[in-house]
Amino acid sequence: MSRLPWSSTPVMPVSAAARELEAELDHPLSLLVDQALDALERRPMARRIADAARAAEAPVRDDRGSGGARPSDRGATGA
Repeated sequence: MSRLPWSSTPVMPVSAAARELEAELDHPLSLLVDQALDALERRPMARRIADAARAAEAPVRDDRGSGGARPSDRGATGA
């Protein structure tokens, strides 16, 4: 297994580099990672993907009387 270029670097420089990176960002990276992990605990990514796939397959509601057909189902003219 190959090692990451910084994997044998002492912790202090890695921590300092991480703080420097975070200072350049609009939002703290550590907070974003914590929020992402919390969100994924509530609803795992596999479930999010499955939900998105089901939503993509659901008929599109069209109040103009097309009967729920997708635009691609109506032909090139859209009629």
